[in-house]
Amino acid sequence: MSVYTRSEDFTHWVTIKDRTNIKVDPNVVQMNIYDPCNRRVVSNASMGKNATGEYYYYYTIPSSATYGRYDIKVVAESSTPTTTNFKDEFFVMPWDVEEEVRQISGIADEKSIADRDLSNLCWMAYQRALREVYIHHYKETPNPNVSSGAGIDGTNVYFQTKHFPLADSNGDGVVSGNTSSCATDVTGWWLSSTGAYSKLDIAITQSENGTIEIYQADGTTALPSNNNGVYLDYWVRYESFNQYLFQQAVCFLAAHYLAVRMKSVDHVTIADLARNTPILIKDERRFYKEYQRLMNLIRRPRISGV
Repeated sequence: MSVYTRSEDFTHWVTIKDRTNIKVDPNVVQMNIYDPCNRRVVSNASMGKNATGEYYYYYTIPSSATYGRYDIKVVAESSTPTTTNFKDEFFVMPWDVEEEVRQISGIADEKSIADRDLSNLCWMAYQRALREVYIHHYKETPNPNVSSGAGIDGTNVYFQTKHFPLADSNGDGVVSGNTSSCATDVTGWWLSSTGAYSKLDIAITQSENGTIEIYQADGTTALPSNNNGVYLDYWVRYESFNQYLFQQAVCFLAAHYLAVRMKSVDHVTIADLARNTPILIKDERRFYKEYQRLMNLIRRPRISGV
């Protein structure tokens, strides 16, 4: 299993052998884990020992963990001195997409595709679906302060997007500007009185109604009133957005990616397949068609009555 959800326990095992393939114990075996923002959330932590050359580490994923890929680096140091790095990865996602994809596709175990490979397909599907399920607004000017009506006057920093609710377009689990996250959902730029281009520093006040704070690049100075334009780039959710339908759509898109990958099954002997059962894909686009159907349900408003 390579896909986890928030608050779950992740366990990593590593077996260390010498050049003669004999299990050995280095002097130091340490675990490092990096989150999707490349922040080290576990730093040089000592790993537990199960037996000679066998080490493990338990990591409880925080309840507010950033969704995405987590990189693992185990550092083993011997007395020679010799340092060896063992690298791996796992994903944190909003739900157990990997298990659902295996159920949909009928490929139920790791013999046909490893968990690590499947988890990458799932993350690719999740990222693509996010871009296709939300509405993109580009080069759009902000509305004034919703409370005072103040615009860009050299003092006011509170504004509102013309459309909302703002969407978590990168899928990291939080709607963010570029002041609080490595992955930004709302970005923008402004032109000075001489036409010079500069990036905006944006913080999200409330994503549901599109209220934001806009600063110059230093993160503290308001925009001058004599600017030549202020523009935003962001995504919003459809009113008909349904989280359950979206998750199902992601699973079917990942199953489609898996079906495309399994097109090379004719190059595999029957004995290589799980339970010695050949996989026949009659319509390799059937999963993609269901993905499109589910996405259309989300993106198109549902109208009742006359």
